[in-house]
Amino acid sequence: MSFLTQSPAWLALQAHQSALSQQHLRALFQNDPQRFEKFSLSFNDILIDFAKQPITRETVDLLLALAHQQQLPSWITRMFSGEKINSTEHRAALHIALRGEQAIEMDGVAIMPEIKRVLKQMERFSIAVQSGARRGYTEKDFYRYR
Repeated sequence: MSFLTQSPAWLALQAHQSALSQQHLRALFQNDPQRFEKFSLSFNDILIDFAKQPITRETVDLLLALAHQQQLPSWITRMFSGEKINSTEHRAALHIALRGEQAIEMDGVAIMPEIKRVLKQMERFSIAVQSGARRGYTEKDFYRYR
């Protein structure tokens, strides 16, 4: 067992889940007419509706307590700074660089120029495959939708 699964925040969340699993979602809606407003949000044209999940305000508070216990804000900062936080592969979790324009360094070296170069290379390859300019080993077109 890991420290995480034996931690107070985890055990509290686990006990809460056991109690909450006994409640039907219908009852949660009946007990809280504002459930949809409390547990949904919109971003641009995307609706994220957690109201239809077995959660309560206590669930959210317990999840936040777990995040705090595990020092999530610190890990996020470390990830965005290029620190080697991937403990299984002993490297930085640099997939975040694909989603933004902020400068990211790893071992003191700016990595965004190389990431942009590879993304441009991938774009050129994709366009060549889709247009038929790039062919497979047998000189036949790759399967493509037209």
